[in-house]
Amino acid sequence: MMLFSTSLAGPALDWAQHEPLSTIESWIDFREAFLEICKDHLSNPKCAKEHLCNFEQLCHDYGLGDNPKKIQLFQLSLAGQAKDWAKFNAQHAFKTWNGYKGAFLHRFAKGPVYVPPPRPSYSHTIHHHQT
Repeated sequence: MMLFSTSLAGPALDWAQHEPLSTIESWIDFREAFLEICKDHLSNPKCAKEHLCNFEQLCHDYGLGDNPKKIQLFQLSLAGQAKDWAKFNAQHAFKTWNGYKGAFLHRFAKGPVYVPPPRPSYSHTIHHHQT
């Protein structure tokens, strides 16, 4: 059973209209990195926590923070039962990313549902050391 997808097929999402990424090139880079994460999980499609951790790190690296659009982006990476769950629950039930993330982990993660915070991105580390 596959929980994660390598396709961004689904509801149309205009990658260039969401903040804080400022250029379409940044969104194209984000999309490519996002697809790479999804592809990596085909070998272990049941690892919900790892998939979510990688997604959180990617969003952090691109400056998305707790942007509610993360729900839409994350849904595009799901397949099978996870995609069905998202269609049934997420469109109306969740207003925040943290609420969605917690419900997703409760439903699909095995064991503890703690997801560590993203590690600092390289650009933030350089900036921090220069100040």
